[in-house]
Amino acid sequence: MLGHLTIKEARNEITKLENELDLYLTKKKINFEKTQPGSPKMNDILTSKTGMIFDKFTHYIIKDSEYDSKIYSLQESINAYQKYVIEEMKRISENGGSELIVYYRDELKLKWEEIVKLTHYSLRQCHNLYNQAKK
Repeated sequence: MLGHLTIKEARNEITKLENELDLYLTKKKINFEKTQPGSPKMNDILTSKTGMIFDKFTHYIIKDSEYDSKIYSLQESINAYQKYVIEEMKRISENGGSELIVYYRDELKLKWEEIVKLTHYSLRQCHNLYNQAKK
């Protein structure tokens, strides 16, 4: 699942998942709001053909448990991608050299002067390592 993603692709997946999570949290909030103020009215209590009483509050609670399951799943996926990004950044940082410079330049869109400060390489060395990685 996470095997061959770039950090940029993983961050994009995190953003997508966060958007979906926001959707489900909003749906859950709407359900919560529907269960709020006022005492139950007679038309809020529905009777099924079997004679069992089923009110709207119970219906929202059942829906919320479905939302809770999806919310939990999305949060776990977001955590997995975030861990992947962190581990990949550690790996790149430890290996240094050209891969780190390409990451700074292409993914973070840093200026050469910023890359020089971060890597403690000369500008010329940064250019050489960058060009070497791009071959």
